[in-house]
Amino acid sequence: MIWMIITFFALDAVAFAAPEEHGLSQKAVEIARPFGFPITNSMVLMWIVAVGLILFAQIATRTMKDVPEGPQNFLEFLIEALYSFLEGIIGRHLVDRTFWFFASIFIFILAAN
Repeated sequence: MIWMIITFFALDAVAFAAPEEHGLSQKAVEIARPFGFPITNSMVLMWIVAVGLILFAQIATRTMKDVPEGPQNFLEFLIEALYSFLEGIIGRHLVDRTFWFFASIFIFILAAN
């Protein structure tokens, strides 16, 4: 019984020890500062993702075929799946007007993660 009380107080003391910070910083890491403008690692990642998506779209649509294959097939699958998904949620009329926005945001976030 005594050892249980001692263990309880010992664990209690450990639990309330000085807190240490673990994990990632809340602030993005600054890589460079050209002309006083901070460039962070998150900005560089977004630029890389944007360039990658642009290159993929160029490759997928370079030689369009009636029966898609390769990158064109994947791109058409992604676009059609997103279109039908959004159509089921917000309706055909609204999806016709806003698909470009929602699809762009979704694909960008998907590629960035």
